[in-house]
Amino acid sequence: MFLLLSEYSILGSAANKESVLNLNQLLCKTFTQLIIASNASFLTDKHVSLLLSYVEMDVLDTSRQATAFALIKAFVRKKVQHPQMADVMKKLRELAITSSFPHIRTQCREVLCDFIGNHPSSDDPQTHIEWFIAQLDYDLEDGRLSAADMLNSLFSKLQPAVLNGSCFFNVSKMGTALFNEESVKCRRFISAALNKLMSSVSESARSDVFSACCDWLDLKGEEQVALKCIASLMFLNSITESFGQDCFSSIMFGSDFV
Repeated sequence: MFLLLSEYSILGSAANKESVLNLNQLLCKTFTQLIIASNASFLTDKHVSLLLSYVEMDVLDTSRQATAFALIKAFVRKKVQHPQMADVMKKLRELAITSSFPHIRTQCREVLCDFIGNHPSSDDPQTHIEWFIAQLDYDLEDGRLSAADMLNSLFSKLQPAVLNGSCFFNVSKMGTALFNEESVKCRRFISAALNKLMSSVSESARSDVFSACCDWLDLKGEEQVALKCIASLMFLNSITESFGQDCFSSIMFGSDFV
């Protein structure tokens, strides 16, 4: 089967023939089922490299992408390791933002959510979180929505121990993005991600954010500080559910800034 795949999983006009497409799909469906049903120990590094190369090519091909995504999901869930895996994930991460097709963005997010913080080849989850926060400034609304959706998923999945240490940093960065965002829909998605983050971290981490926001509201004078205060008001509203309405009201109406 690997000989067939290496022979016919190619770029060029031959790869677009219906018979070749069907053969590629059948082969990759078979490999996917074998990986799911076993521990993938039958795969050599060369085999994994071939299959990952297939994935890299075919996630961009509308006639092949369904089988390609099924295959990479099987790799991730079985925790198959290979140096090429990191490069594939980076490409999927880019596609999750830049693809013009909603279903491609969704599939990429699903794979990444399984991979980040769970697969042995995964980087520090905070590295991915910061990358997706940076995409909240992406030019196209669909990309920003996808970034916010991915952050929501990560905050839902990752453990408090992973999120606590960088909670304040993430909230401050997302608060700035929320302040700068003009799209009502994007603001709603960013607010939802902030809500999820604040409900997923420890009480201590929430208290640190709460205290910092109080400090921001008490500062006066410089334009930069004023902007921070306004931003804090906006994203404090998005985390009301986490702190409770009484706490939020005490900030809003007990501060000299208001």
